[in-house]
Amino acid sequence: MTDDKDARLINSLLTKYFNPEVMNEDYKFSPGGEYYAPQPGTLDEAKNYVAGFPVEDDPEVFGLHRNANITFQQKNVREFLDTLLQVSPKTADGGAAGVSNDDLVARLAEDIERRLEAEIEYNKEEGGSMNVFRNQEIVRFNKLLRAMKRTLSDLQKAIKGLVVMSIELEDMYVCFLNKKVPENWTKVAYLSLKPLGSWVNDLVERFKFMRDWAKEPPKTYWLPAFFFPQGTSLTYSQKKTYNS
Repeated sequence: MTDDKDARLINSLLTKYFNPEVMNEDYKFSPGGEYYAPQPGTLDEAKNYVAGFPVEDDPEVFGLHRNANITFQQKNVREFLDTLLQVSPKTADGGAAGVSNDDLVARLAEDIERRLEAEIEYNKEEGGSMNVFRNQEIVRFNKLLRAMKRTLSDLQKAIKGLVVMSIELEDMYVCFLNKKVPENWTKVAYLSLKPLGSWVNDLVERFKFMRDWAKEPPKTYWLPAFFFPQGTSLTYSQKKTYNS
């Protein structure tokens, strides 16, 4: 044990199992009541008690909320689907249409690149909490836009054999075939569970909203469009305090 936070966590968990109340017959280790200290008995009785445990431990046993199991299951499903996609056969021929994977990925990359506009221009000198928040958001969107344009251009060149197909570009190539958002984009993008097509459509709408806001303040704000939507409540409270 080297991390002090781990020590605090383990000590907190152990207090549920090592305390005087464990000697009481009605003491339970979890709110569900499945786990408790059995009464003294024979070896067979102890085995039967252990055999009655659930196949999968409830998160409450470890001090977690039941919703933690949802996150765990979602993670398992994503990993399982990713494994299936990785081991699925990928042929050079696209089927009856005779379109190769290279052609499919190249067309998709070209279409996405065509839909991306220039970086968002904004007034860096404007004061006020809302303008500061807007500028921070635009910086994030422009960073994402630059990363997308660079990798899309490199991917198309790699397919044509003009540059080396790096590991990053190869992963991007596979993601395009599987209609997934590439990891080199998600690293600099906002959180989203959308597949590639819906993700690009959503991104274009977000760019449009931020571009319009850079020209003049909107009458209504599209909160889910932001990288950091929680910042709007903070800037609003600061603005209200400032005006008052």
